[in-house]
Amino acid sequence: YAVVLGRSQDLFTYTHVGVVELEQADRAYFEHTLAPHEMALRTMRGITVLMPRYLDYARNRAPIFSRYVVIGKRVMSDEFIRFSDRPNGPYWVDPTTTDVKGSHLGLAFLSFTGDDSDRFTLA
Repeated sequence: YAVVLGRSQDLFTYTHVGVVELEQADRAYFEHTLAPHEMALRTMRGITVLMPRYLDYARNRAPIFSRYVVIGKRVMSDEFIRFSDRPNGPYWVDPTTTDVKGSHLGLAFLSFTGDDSDRFTLA
């Protein structure tokens, strides 16, 4: 997959490329990542941002925006607020990352076209 960050493509450097077999786990930690806005309600941490989700080329590259949360410092899934209608976990984790209190780095997958309530058309 291509990494597309910024117009000049200079915001990211690969130090290693490899195949990782992800695992599901009941616990995970998240840090230095962009996550779905719904996670802001569970963590009560991070910074909410409105960013382009994708460009609609059928409408002359009209941007479709979504809310996300930027998580900086580490947050453990054990600290997440629990809602009865939306249980926490399981999480996809990278087992090759540092083990922190019995947890590995969790991954948040973002969709370009998924069904969520955070999509905004501003153009």
